Amino acid sequence: MRALLYRRPGGLFTLTRHPPIRRRVEGTRRDDLYVQPGDPIGRIDICEAFASALVGDLSQLQAFDGVEIDLTATVLRRAGRIDADDF
Repeated sequence: MRALLYRRPGGLFTLTRHPPIRRRVEGTRRDDLYVQPGDPIGRIDICEAFASALVGDLSQLQAFDGVEIDLTATVLRRAGRIDADDF
């Protein structure tokens, strides 16, 4: 499954199927990324360790930059997030 991994301001990541929504945080002068309603894999606050396990080197990603990844059982196993029995 195609997935998108975006760096959020503050260093955490968002993992989504569809491009995240960039909006101003209410009452502030900063933007953040939000998961589109109904996104089947939408997750916010993905830590850098897990994101690195999925794609490798993240040093080139700045806030609001993203990469497309092929999210497979093999990739998730390598990242340590599922057991072989899950598939």
